[in-house]
Amino acid sequence: LHGLGGHANKLRYGLGLNSRADKLGYAVVYPQGLESRWGPHWNAGFPFSDVDDVGFLTKLVQDLQEAYQIDPERTYVLGISVGGFMAYHLACHAPDVFRAQAVVLGSMSGEDWANCAPKDPVSILHIHGTNDPLIPYDGSDHWASGWGGAGAIPQVVERWANRQEAQPVAPTFKLPGATTNSYKNQPTGTEVTLISLQGYGHDWPHEENSSISAADVVFEFFNRVQTAPE
Repeated sequence: LHGLGGHANKLRYGLGLNSRADKLGYAVVYPQGLESRWGPHWNAGFPFSDVDDVGFLTKLVQDLQEAYQIDPERTYVLGISVGGFMAYHLACHAPDVFRAQAVVLGSMSGEDWANCAPKDPVSILHIHGTNDPLIPYDGSDHWASGWGGAGAIPQVVERWANRQEAQPVAPTFKLPGATTNSYKNQPTGTEVTLISLQGYGHDWPHEENSSISAADVVFEFFNRVQTAPE
């Protein structure tokens, strides 16, 4: 899921997901958000939007699962920036459809921060730069017009861990230039992990601008938390 003002077609060629997906047996879908006063967006419970993106994305995925025989037990979402807000929103409102979420440079809307109570287990990976000027790591209310509302990024992740009854475990990733905090619910296999990129800003992390490749990390995460076949 693209960020605010983003376009799906640009993501197809800018993230490095397709070649990895082909090797690992994933289908990748790049949906397009509707226009707002700031450009294309996703409605992650924001007060200024009435778009039903939960309904749209859920129906889209279910149609694609049927058309292409995609395993509904292994359907995940990756969201970048405002797309990350939407990924959290889907974890709140459609955890039975999207079984794991990867959030890069995003956070939670005020509505989700206050009211989210998912009924099903859902794994969360959150990657964030400690010097992000747009979605501050410390949770400072940088965005106006109802975009913000959650706490600091570590608080967001810890709250998700508590919701999933996940306990601290040894870091599930060991990455250069990054600090990893991981939590796990051993009976359900649910994992909640925060990767904090020291001194990093608001950009998709890849081999040329960061110490990590977000594409590699995201696929490793999805592979690890996928539901075992019955």
